[in-house]
Amino acid sequence: MAQPIPKGEARVLLRGVYARYSPTGHLIVVTSDGKLLAVPFDPGKLALTGPPVSLYEGLQANPFAAGFALSPTGTLIYETASQSSSREVVWVTRDGVVSPVDPAWKLDGTVGSIALSPNGKAIAVELQRNAKADIWVKQVPAGPFSRITFGDTNYFRPSWTPDGSQVLFLGDRGDGAGIPTVRRADGVGPATHLLPKTIGFGHFFESNDGRWLVLRRVVTDLGNGDIMATKVGDTSVATLVGTPARETAPALSPDGRWLAYASDESGAFEIYVRPFPEASTARWQVSTAGGSYPLWSRSGRELFYRNNKNELVSATVSTSPTFSVGAQKSLFSLSPFTPAGPVPCYSVAPDDKRFLMLRETAAGESGLLVVSQNWFEELRGRMREVGLTPLLGRDGYPQSST
Repeated sequence: MAQPIPKGEARVLLRGVYARYSPTGHLIVVTSDGKLLAVPFDPGKLALTGPPVSLYEGLQANPFAAGFALSPTGTLIYETASQSSSREVVWVTRDGVVSPVDPAWKLDGTVGSIALSPNGKAIAVELQRNAKADIWVKQVPAGPFSRITFGDTNYFRPSWTPDGSQVLFLGDRGDGAGIPTVRRADGVGPATHLLPKTIGFGHFFESNDGRWLVLRRVVTDLGNGDIMATKVGDTSVATLVGTPARETAPALSPDGRWLAYASDESGAFEIYVRPFPEASTARWQVSTAGGSYPLWSRSGRELFYRNNKNELVSATVSTSPTFSVGAQKSLFSLSPFTPAGPVPCYSVAPDDKRFLMLRETAAGESGLLVVSQNWFEELRGRMREVGLTPLLGRDGYPQSST
């Protein structure tokens, strides 16, 4: 469960991607390059009281967390760095034929998620490098690939404004949840927060008419991914779908009248549709054999989703006079392509004839899980090696007599 944002002025102690307080009187920090540091720390003054000491190297680190845990009794568990998979952005036709977006486009980093602009001429990319996620924009097919976010904050889950002039994305508020943010696609001008950071979101986008923001709470937060909405320019949000189940991947029809999403309310994820914004007035189930990652066709006459066989399905839908589901057809297997967690792993081209997807070009390799017992003793010894006085003795831990 995400923690509430603390009040008071934030202060920077040192750079890192993950930190935990140790009862020994240290901050234990994982850096972006995979080092594990111990830093003497006074929790009363919120201040460092000594220099950082390097303990290990080669830990797993990503933009929002690290494979690292420390028990109150002194057991340390950490994951060594894995070898990231290599991904490329490709076009895929309705019968599964793959072609590169730009054969000369080489990605230095890991692509987290992608979004195609409304006119199909640009791609917003979440690119992760050295445990830092930023938003980049690629001009299609052979144009430049330009970064549009900078600084220490992680930026993720891009989408587009309806006119294609701006990119929407989430800025990490410090706990892995995001603050809805917007910046011009050409990188001119500052990034602007659209909502206060009191609620953390995991996904959001703007309706085609530019009047609404549709948002999803983080899946691990209270509400389990509840779907919310606010009118553009407003700062208050209303819950559209709030249940004890998990909701993911909200998607609004091109005419703005129908909200599709995935939910595990039946015990397995299926695709549902509700009226928008009066979502509480009706509900239809679209999928019958598992469903995730719904996206509407640009025409609004189809709803695409992934079934439990990992196939992309096209469901014919009618929205007049009310919503109904017609024939459904599996288009091709999604096995060669990369899922993207609780957000859709693909975009639909303006002509509805092909899809923008991520494809794995080289498999990754998992790291190792390392367990160290009696780790406080090891920490004490390392502090002595570098000439620092061990701080054991705080919070009920006995001071060493040697």
